[in-house]
Amino acid sequence: MPPQPAASLRKTLIYFPYLAGFVALVHFLDGRERVAAAWDFLVRFGSAMLALSLAGYFLFFAGVDLGMVRVEYGALWLRGTLVTPNILGAAAGILLIASLVRVLTAAGATRRARLLDWAGLAVAAAALLASFS
Repeated sequence: MPPQPAASLRKTLIYFPYLAGFVALVHFLDGRERVAAAWDFLVRFGSAMLALSLAGYFLFFAGVDLGMVRVEYGALWLRGTLVTPNILGAAAGILLIASLVRVLTAAGATRRARLLDWAGLAVAAAALLASFS
């Protein structure tokens, strides 16, 4: 048993998004429709992770510390959902570009899909801005 089980669990969970992405790729990549489904899953999963990061960031200012914000020497660092600030910023940048492409090329998408794409774009932009704090 590690001396700090919660810290060990957090370190292990850092790799969960990568595992989920790999499982999605292996499962879905078998034809054009499956590639599109995998793309949808990865963008929406990433947007949900960024939304959790932003929630943890703003809850910190309300006095609720979920361990996602690091305060050191008077500076705030947004760790994101169990990840470091650099990974959060990179993920937010990638999802911002992916969401922007989806918004600009969603000609035949349903209204619900377009709203989710716009929400993903907003979340990615906000997370990218927060990652610079």
